[in-house]
Amino acid sequence: MNRNEILIFTPTYNEAENIRSLIEQLLNVGLPADILVVDDNSPDGTGDIVAEMMRTNLNLKLLSREGKQGIGSAHLTALRYAKAQGYRLFVSLDADYSHKPEDIPRLLELKDTYDIVAISDPFGAFLDSSVAAVALRCQRRTSPLPSGSHPARSV
Repeated sequence: MNRNEILIFTPTYNEAENIRSLIEQLLNVGLPADILVVDDNSPDGTGDIVAEMMRTNLNLKLLSREGKQGIGSAHLTALRYAKAQGYRLFVSLDADYSHKPEDIPRLLELKDTYDIVAISDPFGAFLDSSVAAVALRCQRRTSPLPSGSHPARSV
């Protein structure tokens, strides 16, 4: 089982230039979170950097996969890991800084209201002015949405 309630996941392939600073920034956010890197056998040594950082960061985890299996299967692997380890919250962000680690606390503020919170960049520019958090409340059998409510909204 995990020590923390949040799992922050990032898929990697050839992110040696970014991964050390990204992990340091995630650690500095100060959340009760573990960090999972799923690396697809990056030839640039991304996995080696993460493995070295794991020696001094107990909440950092690495899953190294054989060959380049792709971002979609990396997400599935991370979701299965999160479920098996009993994490309550799952955060996914890219290692190329298209998502900012400092935005995670703001997004997590919405966790009690929405089931899914995502950062969306409708213009493909990754500019602060164009990025919007999109919050979704998933309809559940035990707690359906009130009649007339909207399941998604931009915040």
